[in-house]
Amino acid sequence: MKKLTGTIIKESFRMIILASILSSIGGIGLELINEKLIAVLPLLIVFPALNNMIGNFGTIVSANFTTLLFTNQLRAKWKSKKLKQLLHTLFTTAFFSSLFLTVLASLIAFYKGFPLTSEIFFKVLIIVMICTAILVTLISLISVSAGFYYYHIKQDPDNRLIALSTSIADLGGLIIFSILIHLMF
Repeated sequence: MKKLTGTIIKESFRMIILASILSSIGGIGLELINEKLIAVLPLLIVFPALNNMIGNFGTIVSANFTTLLFTNQLRAKWKSKKLKQLLHTLFTTAFFSSLFLTVLASLIAFYKGFPLTSEIFFKVLIIVMICTAILVTLISLISVSAGFYYYHIKQDPDNRLIALSTSIADLGGLIIFSILIHLMF
C-alpha cells in the first residue's frame, strides 16, 4: 500500500505543480477584461460555472479514457468505436450544457434587473459555445494523446491526465473567455 501511494504521489506531484502554475497565469486574462465582465452581468454569472463545467469535462474524458484503456477496449487507438462513442457523448453533453448554462445565467441576470437584450443574449451564447467547443476539443485531444503516451511508457495515465486536463481547462478557459469577450463586447 505504501509503494502504491508513493508511486501515485511521485507520478502526480510535478503535474499538480504545473497545473497550479498554469491556473494562476490564466487569471491575467481576466484582468484585461474585468470592466466588460462586470458590466455584462450574464458573463459574470456564467464564468465560474463555465470554468467548472469545462474542468469537469476534462475529468470525465480522462477518467473514462483510462478506464477504456485499462479494460482493453481501445484496440485501434483513435479509431476505436468506444473512444468515438465517448467523444460523441462528451461533445453532445457539452453542447446542451453550454446552452442550458447561458439560458440560466441570462434568466438570473434578467431577474436581478439587468437589461437583457437578444443581442447580448446571443453574444453570451456565442462566447460560451465557442469557449466550450474549443476547450472540450483541446482537452480531448491532449488527454487521449497523453494517455496513450503514458500507457505505452508503462506509467498510469490516471495519475497525470486529470490534473493535466483540468489545468488546461482552467488556463484555456480564462484565456479564451477573455479573448472572446474582448472581441464581442
